[in-house]
Amino acid sequence: MVLGAALLGLGPPPQPSIWAVPGAVISTGSAVTIFCRAPPGVIRVCLIHYVPDGNWFDCTPQGAQEVFEFSLKNMTHRNAGFYYCDYFNGSEWSQNNDKLELVVTESREQLHNSLENFIRLIMAIIILLGLGALLLHAWKSRREPMGPSGALS
Repeated sequence: MVLGAALLGLGPPPQPSIWAVPGAVISTGSAVTIFCRAPPGVIRVCLIHYVPDGNWFDCTPQGAQEVFEFSLKNMTHRNAGFYYCDYFNGSEWSQNNDKLELVVTESREQLHNSLENFIRLIMAIIILLGLGALLLHAWKSRREPMGPSGALS
């Protein structure tokens, strides 16, 4: 009944549904496809991403269908966040839509590389501390007198 009322202009249009494949949690550099399902008769769907300086959006070409597909490639942390679909049914845009939170994580390879880099950093610090201690010891030994023979009697 709600759909019929919306089509007659007696209420807001129904919400589109939104989902992601392979899922809402993906690793950096990978691709994701976001799908929006709208009721029959919809002629335009836009995917909107909340971003700090405004909204990013991508709209499909006009044409009636029920499932709309948006492919996003080479995902980064900047692509993470909330997405939602808006559709136009010929007379009005949908409202109060479901949101999809897309989470972009580091891949296992990136985590492994981060750990390796951390170990290298620790080793470099240990080597630098050792060299600093040797230089300090050498500097102190040059400034000290050569023993009791250097003293005046």
